[in-house]
Amino acid sequence: MTMAVAPGTPNPVTGKRSPGRGYAMATVAHCESVLRTFYDFHLEASTGPMVNPFPLARGRRGRANAHRNPMQPAAAQRAGRYRPKMARRIPRQIPDEMFDQLFARLGSHRDRALVAFWVSTGARASELLGAAAGDVDPGQQLVTVIRKGTRTLQQLPASPDAFVWLRLYQAQLDGLVPAGRDQPLWWTLRRPFRALTYDAARAMFTRANAAMGANWTLHDLRHSAAYRMARDPAVPLADLQWVMGHACLSTTQRYLNQPSGIASRRCWRSTPGSANVARDRRRQRGIAPRALRRCSARTRSDPRWPARRDWHGGRPACRWHHAAGGRRQRGTAGPLPAAGGCLVVRRPWPPGRR
Repeated sequence: MTMAVAPGTPNPVTGKRSPGRGYAMATVAHCESVLRTFYDFHLEASTGPMVNPFPLARGRRGRANAHRNPMQPAAAQRAGRYRPKMARRIPRQIPDEMFDQLFARLGSHRDRALVAFWVSTGARASELLGAAAGDVDPGQQLVTVIRKGTRTLQQLPASPDAFVWLRLYQAQLDGLVPAGRDQPLWWTLRRPFRALTYDAARAMFTRANAAMGANWTLHDLRHSAAYRMARDPAVPLADLQWVMGHACLSTTQRYLNQPSGIASRRCWRSTPGSANVARDRRRQRGIAPRALRRCSARTRSDPRWPARRDWHGGRPACRWHHAAGGRRQRGTAGPLPAAGGCLVVRRPWPPGRR
């Protein structure tokens, strides 16, 4: 018997709030986008009102970041005038000890196989439920799903335990359901056997949650899979983006735990224009950061600048690098930087100053 929970009350097990009395901000933003697109379609077809009741933000034409470079991060642009601002949510992952308790409350091999596939592949609930019997490859431990947005086929790696539970489930259904590669992979437990739908899978997961007083959802299993893969040092961030099926790297960052510092360090290292990437490139070329700091701090008014002008494209050279035997790189002639410094040195360290 379940007790009535007040709207908006945090769950004592998961910490997630129960649905409030009003609509969530994500629901309001989704409805605003649907209505604005609906009226734009009828405006172009001349079958609707003269003015869109859900206009874009002032000063905007077209969708947000329409001409953005995909290699650069997306700028924060407001799409609709009445679109609410969305707060950044923390990852809603399931702790390992809580997941073990939840997994122990599943009542059939089918339910255990489903949860094991969800938490190991990171696939959406609808993607895995749409898989056929021929989409499973136990030899290579891969399962093929149809992606939600692009509708393309993609093979996802799964854990060995998931295939063990799947084999036990298929042994129970031997001779009871139609056999074939195009037949559904997941069936209902009650007769007559039908293909398992999303609502039936959600009801199964809700019953397991109610047994321990939790309120996790099927999508939280996807969060948990991304949370585990993000903390695996053998899984690069680009591979995590491919497994999760995200078009932008910024979407993958939402599944990382920001307070731990892993997200900021890994994303900073993968950004082409970050400062430490430039530092690594300087180290590969043999240019020391100390040499750059010492040269960039000297200007033309510095008395230590020599009078000769046969270095750096006719510009006065740095006496320190001249004494160290530095030489200009090919193709770097031209005016000096704004600080008047020498940034084209090849020798990393002066003699006796390592």
